[in-house]
Amino acid sequence: MAAAALLAGCQTSTPALYAWGGYDAAVHDREWRPDAVTVDEQIMRVEADRDRAAARGASLPPGWRIHLAMLYNIRGDTGRARELLNQEKQVFPESARFVDTLLDGLRPRSRP
Repeated sequence: MAAAALLAGCQTSTPALYAWGGYDAAVHDREWRPDAVTVDEQIMRVEADRDRAAARGASLPPGWRIHLAMLYNIRGDTGRARELLNQEKQVFPESARFVDTLLDGLRPRSRP
């Protein structure tokens, strides 16, 4: 038992690779509770997470910019959506093929 306590004391915590913030809740709300929060409110929440991550010098996770781009596209701001998708390609070049597909089909859309 003493050895276990000693080893537990030697553990160091590894900092998270990405600042997830409320990303998972934002995706959940968008998909499962789309009328609970307006698109503008969702954008404000996700951007607030971005600002908190930047203040800590943390990186945003893969897909974060894609989610925000989708919200801007729903709002009708395809220019901002396009910017965010291009940023995603720069930060995660392995996503380029997927993001290019999204860019090809980017059109303003409305909430169902």
